[in-house]
Amino acid sequence: MNPPFRLESVLKLRCRERDQAAKEVADAAAAIALLDAKLTDIETEQRHMELMRRRSSEGTVVLNQILDAERYQLVLAAQYSHIAKDRSLLVQELERRRAKLVTRQQAVKVLEKLEQNHRERNAEEQMKRQQMLLDEWSQTQTSIATRGMS
Repeated sequence: MNPPFRLESVLKLRCRERDQAAKEVADAAAAIALLDAKLTDIETEQRHMELMRRRSSEGTVVLNQILDAERYQLVLAAQYSHIAKDRSLLVQELERRRAKLVTRQQAVKVLEKLEQNHRERNAEEQMKRQQMLLDEWSQTQTSIATRGMS
């Protein structure tokens, strides 16, 4: 019978920590993707407003429409700046989380290697025991056969 791997509970704990770190990386990446989509929406809206402002200045000038468009563009620019700043912070957080994930993965790999070495040692010891039993049996059979001949 093989003895259990003594660090099994530690390995399970490290695996859970690694999985949690991977989830945190995925969450940060998803948040960045969401902000990227918002930035793209704002850029589209800004282009639309610029086009609308240009059209308003052609022909009959509607001053209120132009001013409203410019005000809205300022609001969009402020939103864009705020979201871009948040995105930058999230990218930094994503990098921190990735580094944490790498550390967690390395800890798991070390324990998995120890477990593999443990299994290999157990298999070698079991083979040696079997060989010893086979040698003893063989000697016993030889001894019995030798006594029977005498």
